[in-house]
This record gives sequence, C-alpha cells and structure tokens, in this order.
Amino acid sequence: MIRILIFIFMISNLQASRVWVERKPRFELESLIEIKCLDSSNCYLLSDNALNWRLYHSSNQGKTWNLMSEYEQFLKGEWVNARHLYLVNSKNIIIAFADRFLIMKSEDGGETFREISYGDLSEVFNSSRGIDMIDNIGIIATYDFFAYTNDNWETIDTIIRPSFGESYKLPGGNIYFIDSTQFICNRWANRSADFVVYDIEKKKWKQYSNILYEDPDSSHYARGMYDLEVVNDSLMFGCGGQRIGSSDWAKDLIWRSQDRGKTWEVVHEYFIDDGFGLDNISFENEQHGMAIGSWGTILETFDGGDSWDYINVPDEAYSSPFPNVEFIGSYPTITLASGIFRLENSSSNDEYLISD
Repeated sequence: MIRILIFIFMISNLQASRVWVERKPRFELESLIEIKCLDSSNCYLLSDNALNWRLYHSSNQGKTWNLMSEYEQFLKGEWVNARHLYLVNSKNIIIAFADRFLIMKSEDGGETFREISYGDLSEVFNSSRGIDMIDNIGIIATYDFFAYTNDNWETIDTIIRPSFGESYKLPGGNIYFIDSTQFICNRWANRSADFVVYDIEKKKWKQYSNILYEDPDSSHYARGMYDLEVVNDSLMFGCGGQRIGSSDWAKDLIWRSQDRGKTWEVVHEYFIDDGFGLDNISFENEQHGMAIGSWGTILETFDGGDSWDYINVPDEAYSSPFPNVEFIGSYPTITLASGIFRLENSSSNDEYLISD
C-alpha cells in the first residue's frame, strides 16, 4: 500500500510540474499534418499550405525544427494535398497524397524528392488512406485498391479490396504488416476493432481478428477506430469515437490488444461535453501513452492503458481539428492548428529557438 501511495504521489507531482511549450509556430496558412520519428534525434514534420508541402527535421527531441525541403503540390495537372509521411530508414522517406495516387520519394534523408506516378492509376481521383512498410516492401490503401511494392515504390502491383459486407464498407484505414508476406487492415475503413488479413503469396483475404461487436448498418452510430499504435510485437492500441446522435459529438474510445490485434478490449469509453472522439494515439513505452482529439481533448495513461486521465491542454488546442501526438524521446509532442507543442518539466524549461 505504501508503494502504491508513493507512486500516486510521484505521478501527481509530475503532472503538476509539466507545462506545454510551443516549439514551432506554424507559418501563415500552413497546416501541420504529422510528426514521425526514427529515434529522438531524427524526427520529421510534414506540413502543407495548399500551394506547397514542406518537410522539417529536428535532431534535438523536437526542441527546434529546420526546414529541409519544400515542393509545389501541383502534380499530374491537379492541386493535391500531402496526406502521409513514412520513414523507411534514415535515407528513404515516402510522402503519399490525397486526390491522386502517387508518391514523392527521397533517398537522401529528405534533402531532395522525386515524383513517382503509376500511369493511368495516377490520372484519376484517388486518395491514400494508410501506409505501412517493412524495408522495401510496402502497402498503401486507397479508395479503389491496395498498392503493393517490393522495390520501395519503383513499381507496384494492385490488390483488389475484399468484398466483406456492402460495397461502401471500404477496407483500409489502419494498416500494418504482421510479417513480410501478410498485412492486416480494418475490414470497414476505420470502423471498429475488426481486422482482416491478406496473404501476399497466396493472394487471399480472410478474417483476422475476433469481432468484438457488429457495426450497425448505418455508420452514424458505428464505433470508429481512427488510429492504430503498435507498441511491440504483441501490444497494440487503437483510438477513435462513437457518435451519440447529436451533431458530430462522439464518445472517446480507446481499445487495447495484447495478442497483435487478434482480440481487442475497450479500455476507455467516455463522453465529455462537446467531445468529438479521439484522432491519434502514441506510446513512449509499454506503460506511458497519450491520445488526442479535436477541439481540446488529451488523455494520458501511466499504467499500460488500464486507466486514462484527461489532462490540461494548451489554449490553442480548443481551436484545433485533427491534431497529432508523437512521443519524441520522453516528450509528448502535439501538432495543433497554431504550431507544435511539447510537454516539458516547468522547472527545467529554458528559452527555445525557432529555425526557419
């Protein structure tokens, strides 16, 4: 009992001494999309401002950010929007887009990029909705098909999406390689903790997870898993929401799987006033994680997801849709409409620099 009280006291003091510090304000009309890290010394930020997309780099755990590259978003005769950032390794970086199926690829750590398109597949409207890779093997989910590569996107094969249920229940969204020959994805876009698996060698789809609950025919009250976090080979978390029937308000939902996505349990389900569900989730380690939602919702766990607490947010979070959270070392770091904020110990906070 004494040990438990000491732990609670330490956590309470930790939470009381932390403050959100702005580490990069956005430029005018810039939209900060997401942060991805290879390690705490190699983090990248993808942004766009409708005309151009930008890639920033941080080598000091997100304290300062330097602009690495900037490219016009007029591709294939259309204005497209950067959608996904994927770090294959320290040299190879992939950016996928909404509006057209094509990629920009860097082989020098983000200094330069080249466009790769795929004939007729890149000429029509389509959107990348999820990406995962193992070395040079990759998969991208789009509205119309899955694109598979085994040569780091120089060439692709298409995989027909499975016909599980009605045609409008597009699979994809959260997507993850369980090994180099199989990947899993949501059976119905980002809806529920229901995953199917595709065997690349056998060219066959089948059910992967035990269905936790059936989704209703109408998506209005469906439980949506909007983001997937893979902590280790067995532990996964998902976050999302469920509309409550009034406007777009939704309950906050967090799922946990301890067997690599085969079975899931809901570990947090709660509606806060004017809440819209959770958009993004990230873990520092097996115990410490954070989830974030639009318009000022942040939750944190220190016990592997058994319990979640709503914590204070920067004022700017209340005006920010579709935020992103990423642990950079031990620092929870969030992207908001106004910039990047890092949760720091107030006693050690020093003056920070912004690099253009």
